[in-house]
Amino acid sequence: MRVDVKGTKDGEPAKVTYGAADRMNNLTSVPLAIGAVMLARGEITQRGVLAPEACIPPDAFIRQLAKPDIKVYQGDRLEAVIS
Repeated sequence: MRVDVKGTKDGEPAKVTYGAADRMNNLTSVPLAIGAVMLARGEITQRGVLAPEACIPPDAFIRQLAKPDIKVYQGDRLEAVIS
């Protein structure tokens, strides 16, 4: 899976790419479980119907996603693996 995030940083256009490589069952179930745990711990504080990127702290989520041996990378190449 891959996500390209575009926006502004310090008033300038910015883009960052994150991706993950694993079996599809891990790429669907593990992120859901991480979100549920973050919600239960109070790490997600916004309420209502929101897209995940609007309410889930991305750095904490990415660190948790990399823990169960899912290869998470930043940038366009798998070599930049986050652990």
